[in-house]
Amino acid sequence: MSNEKEKEIDAAEIISRGERFAERYANVVIYCVLGVIVIAFGIWAYIQYVSKPREAKASAELYRSEDRFILGEDSTVLQAKGVSEEGVLRIIKEYSSTDAANISHVYAGIAYYDLGKYEEALVELKKFSAKDQMVAPSVIRLMGDCSVELDRLDDAIKYFEKAASMANNDVVSPGCLIKAARVYEVQKNYAKATAAYQKVVDEYYNSAEVNQAKADIQRLQMLQK
Repeated sequence: MSNEKEKEIDAAEIISRGERFAERYANVVIYCVLGVIVIAFGIWAYIQYVSKPREAKASAELYRSEDRFILGEDSTVLQAKGVSEEGVLRIIKEYSSTDAANISHVYAGIAYYDLGKYEEALVELKKFSAKDQMVAPSVIRLMGDCSVELDRLDDAIKYFEKAASMANNDVVSPGCLIKAARVYEVQKNYAKATAAYQKVVDEYYNSAEVNQAKADIQRLQMLQK
């Protein structure tokens, strides 16, 4: 009987300790739960009332810059003077981290390239972020063009070959490989130039550039005789 009473006392003590622990930490648990709720609400509110309106404003301004881009007004694409200054440089500065700002890096890079400002173009193009098989490789190809203009031929080859590999399609890749081959020719590295042309023939035989690549291979063969 005494053992049973001792067990009851032990059980009561354990329950009492558990109650005291719960009382001690109940507020901490509540505060943690409330903290999670507040953070979740804060994220939702930021997306709804800050991020989305900000993205909409940036997109509207980018739309106007795109109109000027189509008209070939490169300087005003970058920065348009008027009642309020607009342009892709402002979008990049005022609406950083938005999709519109990301795309604005491309427009800025193209505009700078057309204006002959290849270093500035390269800086902007490097800031663009995407992983698709059309736009991203095309941007990297333009980075190669900038490098050619800056006489950084090794860098140019790397960009062209990276763009070709990333795209891996008949639309973008052949042109990139041919650009790489042209640079190899300037460096008098005819073996690698021929290999680049041959890759177009072997892997992108349905492309519009395949006949040009075949002709270039024959030209190099004649050149090395």
